[in-house]
Amino acid sequence: MSTYARIESGAVAEIIAPVTDELGSEIDVADRFTPDIVAQLVDITDLPLQPSQGFAYVNGVFMPPVVHTEGAADIHARALANVRQIRTPMLAVLSGIAGMADRAGDSATAQAADATSQALIEMTLLPAFVAAATYDEKQAIILARYAEIVAATPANIQAVVREVLGI
Repeated sequence: MSTYARIESGAVAEIIAPVTDELGSEIDVADRFTPDIVAQLVDITDLPLQPSQGFAYVNGVFMPPVVHTEGAADIHARALANVRQIRTPMLAVLSGIAGMADRAGDSATAQAADATSQALIEMTLLPAFVAAATYDEKQAIILARYAEIVAATPANIQAVVREVLGI
């Protein structure tokens, strides 16, 4: 009984298993498929490593597909991009609050808005965030830090931060 790999664009598109007739005799692939399909078939019956769909087929050799795994630098960059996407609107709002408060002579609110901005900027420097190995760990650390920052922020600024964060 013969098993075939159908090759399309340099990769295994499918595996063609043997088919038998009512007497148990194998039906030849030439009797089962058009000549165009048969021309794409490679007999893999006796290969020690059986290829599967997605394997590359180059110069008569089957190679497993290359699986891209996200490295530490990729994970960190993705987490940073997410933090920046969320943090940027908050920093803009806090800057506006600080400016308005300063012009109104409310130095306490201006300083609180500046302190909150600084805490948001520094959150990606936290040793735990930098050292976290997975994206989910990094996100959990950042979410916990957001909660700490909100808790330490005066009520008039908390409302704005909560609104931007959606909490």
